[in-house]
Amino acid sequence: MTAFRGTIIITLKHIFVLAFCVGISATLANAIQWRDCGSEATIFNVFVSSCEDQSTCPMKKGSNVSLVVWFKPNKQITKATASMRGILAGVPFLFPLQNPDGCEDSGLKCPLVGYESYNYTNSVYMHENYPTIKLVVEWELTDQSGDVIWCIMFPAVIIN
Repeated sequence: MTAFRGTIIITLKHIFVLAFCVGISATLANAIQWRDCGSEATIFNVFVSSCEDQSTCPMKKGSNVSLVVWFKPNKQITKATASMRGILAGVPFLFPLQNPDGCEDSGLKCPLVGYESYNYTNSVYMHENYPTIKLVVEWELTDQSGDVIWCIMFPAVIIN
């Protein structure tokens, strides 16, 4: 009876470890290949809802593309403004964000304390009339002085 109970405990431990690893893998499955483009904050991780560990992030027309950035600012932030640009052949053009106020409905509540960890969330609607193109997405958050808190870039393609 004791050997049987020990076997169950080992099996439950293995199941727990397996479930933990699957959870971590699922979380990282949507990790994207991003690049820092001038951040003052430390960026820990970036998640984009439509990316699944691909070199180019597909953004489907008629859907929302959500972004989460885990970061640590290097100073106090009293105001934050988000912007998203597409860059095509070196020419930037703005995408209208549903919520450009980085301190409201974004997971952040200003003021942000310097050297504490935060996660920022936002989304952009990919309109049906956008062209099907490859581009580089540049998404940034600026502070009350217009300084860049964080800036990330990643390759993307707008698809049907």
